[in-house]
Amino acid sequence: MYCSNLAFVKKHELIFTSIKSEQAEKRQKKEVGKIKTPKTVPKCLLYAVAGLMEFSSKITGKEPLLQRHYLDMFYGLKQDYDISASKSVLGFNPKPSKQALEEALKCLKNAVNFIRKKHT
Repeated sequence: MYCSNLAFVKKHELIFTSIKSEQAEKRQKKEVGKIKTPKTVPKCLLYAVAGLMEFSSKITGKEPLLQRHYLDMFYGLKQDYDISASKSVLGFNPKPSKQALEEALKCLKNAVNFIRKKHT
């Protein structure tokens, strides 16, 4: 079963890689008006704030909210993915984010209640 699923995934990997970035950019431009994007802050300013937070964390002993090495890894990272090919070819139909989150929280709550009952 696992091997056939793996072959299926490898066969359809080309679908995801074949989508041109131009198409994704066009879709993104259409959707930009719908989504509120955060304002960009210069990296040097964030770097200074992260340095101050790291310094204050040494004094207080608490974990800093922002760290310089995270800025190096994530600043300017684009994570926009086009799933139209997976919808059309594979029939993928994702749940709305709110519904998925509510179901995940219900499942987690049930699991916690189950563990509590088991240990009492």
